[in-house]
Amino acid sequence: MKERPCSPENEFITFPNGTQVKLDKYNSLHVNHEELHETSLNCLRDRLQEIEKHVSRRKNKPVTVELFIEFDPVDINLLSDWEIARRQDGGHYTESRTGGLVVHLEQDTLQAFLSADFPYTDKKEEAMERVGGYIRHSLGEITNVRFCAGLADAPAWSFQVVPDLGRTVAHCVEVARCFESLLRYRNMDPSTPQGVFALTIAGQASCLIGRIENDWLEVKQSYGISDKSQKHEFACDVASFANAGGGIIVVGVTTNKDSHGRDVISAITPCRNGSINVQTYQQAVSERVIPTIEGISFDVVGVEGGDLLVVQVPEQQEAKMPFIVKGGTIGDNISRIRTSSFSIPVRRNAEKEFTTPEWVHSLLASGRAFLNYKSG
Repeated sequence: MKERPCSPENEFITFPNGTQVKLDKYNSLHVNHEELHETSLNCLRDRLQEIEKHVSRRKNKPVTVELFIEFDPVDINLLSDWEIARRQDGGHYTESRTGGLVVHLEQDTLQAFLSADFPYTDKKEEAMERVGGYIRHSLGEITNVRFCAGLADAPAWSFQVVPDLGRTVAHCVEVARCFESLLRYRNMDPSTPQGVFALTIAGQASCLIGRIENDWLEVKQSYGISDKSQKHEFACDVASFANAGGGIIVVGVTTNKDSHGRDVISAITPCRNGSINVQTYQQAVSERVIPTIEGISFDVVGVEGGDLLVVQVPEQQEAKMPFIVKGGTIGDNISRIRTSSFSIPVRRNAEKEFTTPEWVHSLLASGRAFLNYKSG
């Protein structure tokens, strides 16, 4: 019997979890991300190949099927910097929106399209600097970047990516959400201490993946803070930022070395839920660092799989420097701390360095010379 052709309205794509999505007259599929939460991109590609072959045979021509994965943005009730500026000028702004991730095949290669409407910048170099490293480390290769100026639609960025097929839809949606927030809000910039703090506190720590440790950013998988030597290590890390203009420490993060020997954030590996004792970290600093560091904050942030500790060290008054840590290591043995010694750590580039006896002597000599001058 000859197979009866079916119209696009009656064609479906079925996923292994039983979710069945209808193909519309525009050869598009619309689905809420929760229905495909744990579906792998490899499975997604296979199903798109199947339905494209079916529809192409029926129409006797190649057909591209687009899959729209819909989700609610985490900041759905917030206006972007662009929208706020337009509102202040009396212009039109949007009051509601939905997020979406578009997926389709190009010559059997899966392509994902990330979009961000009402972005704070229309400059490609700035947009790439903001999100390029995050996308490459979190999702895959960027193959095209396009900006819509907003003559007919909202101004928006669109990034085309060839994703890692081992990723799940849930992972891709998380990347899409972070991507959108990064381009909508200038103050969500992960290239500043304030941006890292805002992103982490907002539950978007995965945006840090791909960032390189630098003169204001230190990450640790764990300190083992119950150990005396690790308390000293933590106090020195904090003091090094206080002596160098401020910085931020995030505990619960893993790094890998790149080809240049730099520590690059590779994964969020949170501490076990409830295992971070903030008081222990606070005491490690308050009992060891002289003088008191003003404005330091300790925040425990719940993320999927556990907790992160975010320690923010603001810029300090120069008159209070240097910040000194009670105790010093004996030679290269960091596990042995001489309590009668002291350390003056300073953050330089991505490393913690300790001031030399010569520098301490010159500092004291300068102080004596100044006092003698004043008294004379």
